[in-house]
Amino acid sequence: MTAPGPSTPSSQHHFTVQRDVSGYSMMSPLPAPQMMSPTKDINIVNMCRFGLEVVQDILSRAQDVFNLLCPKGMQLPNNVTFHGNQYTERKGKLGEQLQQITMNFKKLRVFYAKINETCDITEIPNEQELIPYVGKELERTLPFSEAYYYVIDQHRDLVDSVKLKNQQLKEIIDSMRSIIWEINTMITMRKT
Repeated sequence: MTAPGPSTPSSQHHFTVQRDVSGYSMMSPLPAPQMMSPTKDINIVNMCRFGLEVVQDILSRAQDVFNLLCPKGMQLPNNVTFHGNQYTERKGKLGEQLQQITMNFKKLRVFYAKINETCDITEIPNEQELIPYVGKELERTLPFSEAYYYVIDQHRDLVDSVKLKNQQLKEIIDSMRSIIWEINTMITMRKT
């Protein structure tokens, strides 16, 4: 079996894995966000999460670009030889990073537009309606689900059982205190 040549897909995959493992970035690169299929419902939370992943990828790639351009690796033309293959390698990596950053900005713009479009459709309540006032009863527009009432009943039962256990512990502590007091009294009376 021969080793794969430079034009085979496995060597290209090896290069990307090697870049991820030994790249210039101090931050670990995140996987590229997956584009959602048009058949799925658009969820604003998922869109924001994908947008966050894109922003993190942009930041990690920008860090890679700055690390590629840092002067510690560049050699000045003061009678120091500069290898041409290093220059072409860095130029290729820089071009790849800038291309990925451009693509990520385009993805981020699409996410931004879809989220704004979805948020414009939803009705945002007035700020005065969101602030509860003392003595004013809150109006509930949506009825609570059965799970909510079930959880409330469980919470009430747990609070009652904790109160009962606390009362029992208090009685035990009081009885222990009185027993210890009597024992100490008896020991003191015995010594005198």
